[in-house]
Amino acid sequence: GMQGGGRSALLKLVLSGVEGNADAIRISKLTGSLDLAHPDMPMKQLSLPLNGSLQVNLAQQSAALALATKFDESNIATKLNVARFAPLSLGFDLDIDQLNVDKYLPPKPAGEAPAKEAAGKEAPINLAALKGPTVQGNIRIGSLQVAKLKLAQINAKLALAGGKLDVAPLNMKLYAGSTSGSVSVNANGNQIALRQNLQGVSINPLM
Repeated sequence: GMQGGGRSALLKLVLSGVEGNADAIRISKLTGSLDLAHPDMPMKQLSLPLNGSLQVNLAQQSAALALATKFDESNIATKLNVARFAPLSLGFDLDIDQLNVDKYLPPKPAGEAPAKEAAGKEAPINLAALKGPTVQGNIRIGSLQVAKLKLAQINAKLALAGGKLDVAPLNMKLYAGSTSGSVSVNANGNQIALRQNLQGVSINPLM
């Protein structure tokens, strides 16, 4: 657990069905909770029940984790497979039926302006973290609200290799319409490309 200034994060786990040896371990049932507290959160504290399983093979440098949680109206399930620890190579699947991120974030002070560089220039985006790991993933979200944007039927496929991240497809529905396309981010030269085709989106509520 970590805490300070009314903020805390406490992870509680119960492991059952544990078997293995010095090279490999398998936990068939992992249950517990992640309890978060912050004085600025609207509800002050939040508890996420955890259910899943874990396999780690140190000899083969591989691991597999399945984890699910349900809180409020949200059901979240994720699967993570690590094929190699270093350099990191992993695959994942993330499924969320519905999530309102705004509900759990501290409200921004009224009239708060975005921070700007003293010289009036935007700081360059550092994409160095993309170099090294290899990642393949799928993200599916039924409905999502974040920064007051309301999105639905989000479907994204993510591939990261050689410092280049491609999200294709990146499809979703929003404000009576839909958008489909891709995003490409390349740490080799700090390049970002966004391709999206918007159809039937109502501009007023979007803005």
